[in-house]
Amino acid sequence: MMRLFFAVILGVLVTWSPAYGLKDYKRSMPKKVNSYLSEGVVIGGIAGTGFTLREVRRKFGAKSKMERVVLDLGDENGEPIKGSPAYYHVEVDQKKSRVIMDLSQVQRSKMTEKQLRNVFMGSPYLALDSITYDPEDGATNLTLRMKRPIKVEIFSPNDAKKNGRIILDVSPVEMDRPSSAPTGKKKG
Repeated sequence: MMRLFFAVILGVLVTWSPAYGLKDYKRSMPKKVNSYLSEGVVIGGIAGTGFTLREVRRKFGAKSKMERVVLDLGDENGEPIKGSPAYYHVEVDQKKSRVIMDLSQVQRSKMTEKQLRNVFMGSPYLALDSITYDPEDGATNLTLRMKRPIKVEIFSPNDAKKNGRIILDVSPVEMDRPSSAPTGKKKG
C-alpha cells in the first residue's frame, strides 16, 4: 500500500508542470518587426570573452509617443564591436512594473550610474532603478522602473558595418476606457 502511495506521488510530481512564474521566451529579431510585448522575456546576442557598455541613449517621439532606448556595446577594451552585441536577457515584468536587463559578459561601463540616471531623467516611461555589476558572473544588470504600463519591442541589428547594440522601442499600453455609448435601454 505504501509503495502505491509513493508511486502515485512520484507520478504526479513527474507529470505535473506548473506554469506559475514562467515567462514566455522570445528570440530577439535582427530588425524592427513591430512585435511588442508587455510581459515576457527576450534573449539575444552572442557569447564572447568580455564586453563593455559604451553608451546608453534615449529619444522620445512626441507625435508617435514612442521612446527608443539604444545600448551601444563594445569589446572588453571598450572599443566598438561590429554586428551582434553581447548576449543579453531582458525581462518585461508588468506586475512588478520593471524591465530587467541582464547583460552577460558585460564587465565594464563607460557610463557612471549618475550618467545613466540622467539618460532616463526625462523619460515618460522608464527610470533607472539600479545598476549592478556581478563579478562572479561577469555581468551587468540594469533594472528599469516603469512609470506607467508599457509595451516593448527588443531587437538587435546584426549588421557587420554597424556597432553592436540593443534597441528597445517603448510605447504606452492604452488602458481600456469605459464606453460612454448608449446601451439601448429606455429610461422610464
